[in-house]
Amino acid sequence: MASSKKSSSGKFKRLQLSNGLEIGVIVLLVLLFLNLLSWPVAIADESLDGSWQAILTYSLEHGLRFGEEVVFTYGPLGSLSSFSYSGYNHAGKYGFELLMRISMVVFIFRFLPNVRPYSKIGFILLYLFILQFLPNSYETFFFFGLLSWVAALVLERRKKKRAPWALIALGVVFIVFCSLVKFTLLLAGVYCLGLVSIFLCLHSRIFEAVVLVTGYLIGFLLLWLSLGQQVSDIPGFLYGSSQVANGYAMSMQIATEPEAFKYFLLFLISGITLVGIVLRDQLRGGFKRIHLKQPWLILLAVYSGLFFMVWKQGVVRSDGHIWQFFCYVPLAGWFLYPVVKKRISWLLFDGIIIVQTVLMVAAMVSYYPGFLGDIPQRFWTNTREGVGGLLKPSDLLNGFREQLEAKKTALLKQHSLLNHVGDRSVDVVGNRQGLVIIPGFQYQPRPVFQNYVANNAYLQDLNFAYWDSVDTPEVVIQSLEAIDGVSPTHADSQTLLHLLSHYQLEETSGDLVLLNKRTIPSLLHRDEEKEYPLQFEESIILEPSSRRFLIGRVDMPLNILGRLRAFLYKPPILSLSIELEDGSVRDFRFNPVTAKRDFILSPVVDTALDLWRFRQGLAGPRVEKLTIRTDPGEGLYFSGKSSLTVIPVEWRDPE
Repeated sequence: MASSKKSSSGKFKRLQLSNGLEIGVIVLLVLLFLNLLSWPVAIADESLDGSWQAILTYSLEHGLRFGEEVVFTYGPLGSLSSFSYSGYNHAGKYGFELLMRISMVVFIFRFLPNVRPYSKIGFILLYLFILQFLPNSYETFFFFGLLSWVAALVLERRKKKRAPWALIALGVVFIVFCSLVKFTLLLAGVYCLGLVSIFLCLHSRIFEAVVLVTGYLIGFLLLWLSLGQQVSDIPGFLYGSSQVANGYAMSMQIATEPEAFKYFLLFLISGITLVGIVLRDQLRGGFKRIHLKQPWLILLAVYSGLFFMVWKQGVVRSDGHIWQFFCYVPLAGWFLYPVVKKRISWLLFDGIIIVQTVLMVAAMVSYYPGFLGDIPQRFWTNTREGVGGLLKPSDLLNGFREQLEAKKTALLKQHSLLNHVGDRSVDVVGNRQGLVIIPGFQYQPRPVFQNYVANNAYLQDLNFAYWDSVDTPEVVIQSLEAIDGVSPTHADSQTLLHLLSHYQLEETSGDLVLLNKRTIPSLLHRDEEKEYPLQFEESIILEPSSRRFLIGRVDMPLNILGRLRAFLYKPPILSLSIELEDGSVRDFRFNPVTAKRDFILSPVVDTALDLWRFRQGLAGPRVEKLTIRTDPGEGLYFSGKSSLTVIPVEWRDPE
């Protein structure tokens, strides 16, 4: 009798403990939801990043067509992932945040029953910890929504052959919205969708797979049309976005930081070890046990895809993104946890997760010293702002409205030429489109709207076709901004050459110039072309010319090995050394893809004002000799038939 009472007491205590843990999980999920909410934290500005975010909002507001009038890595809903306030569509932003963040928490909630009780707490606490450091890495956390959905669906325990239709439907809606936010999210969503569809088909759940795929296609099309887009623009949107992504891969040829590379190797080794633990646990009977119906194969495929994303979007990109993506590695490992069955594997798995978490913290401390001390304040602030934005969104935005008006006034005072734009249509050539969007001018952008984005021949050709049309802006604000050490005349070179023929200087303000369209364009007279063979480290001495301007064009194709390297890593880093007639030397980072189309080789200029002074007759520093360099041994990635074509040119203005 006493034994029975003791047993009942023990069961009651275990039940209390279990219930307490589950309540704790619910509380943590609520906190996670509040911290996931990404409300605006700043106003739109005229910086490079602030400008492209403002353009996305402007495009949505004015119904610009993506793939035709706007070409970028973001889609029609890209502005909803922005953390800057622009004064438009904040009801849409509110609904979008609720939909996407509730979906993410639901996916996690459906996944958690597959994890041990204490592991549930650890998983959510780690997620919350990372959010305190990266509260505004908005779209990247959608990858974890996708991962949570895949894990929840493939690990779902079916009851009485009833399909998890609610989970499938919510996943389709989530992936559809992700697809129109950003191109990389579209790729990740289709990748996950494809893996889950294959998994369902292998389990003879054909109808569910068909509903999943057709639901996504129909949902994508309906949302696309509802945003004022046209069906005919979809191919251009997909191909153009991929070209921008490829262009970034070439343009961001920056040496990877040694410290970041070291941490990535440690993460990679720990990740491979984690995969090895899963394989050891699952292949107890040898490779004969492998069959494609097993959920762990799908989860390993998604986990491997995430690691490749960390590599390409983080390490290869070589900027602050490296350290952000390092935060996702320990979190992603948790989704493999349910497929581990043996106790020893659990212990090893726990050890790897702890190691990866320690590596993540060490990496963050090395790059952002002191961030750990800010965690409590960040947690309080993020939770408070999450509650405030959820319950009183108008209060959150009122202060930003005033700041945005103040910013408009400040821009008009700071740049006097803005006051000369008036009601004329205007484009900004450079990377500061916020200069005209914030004051509310009649902005008329070219398709590839920033110089930095027009980073390969295909994208430059899109802008060339636009400028070749009749409907071009009446005035243009131009600035020359060299990003990451490249020559300022290489970026969006077709636009620059068009301006020199079809526009003339009207006003200047600091490093900005205001140009107005000529009634009759100037004629560009080209002399005979001269082709020079290109060899690394060998200087090319240019033939003297009476023309003041020289146009250059470079053909440096990658061979098969080079293209493979560019896909897996990035192209070789090149530099361009230019010697001027006064004996001075200028060094630039060189991107051969942007130099496939005609660009101004000489004179060398730093600002738009210098360019137009030379265009009006002022003598400029001419180029006499140039040399292209790369690291030792990197020349093997290029075809042996590289060349530089030089064309002396002259603009002849109408009388």
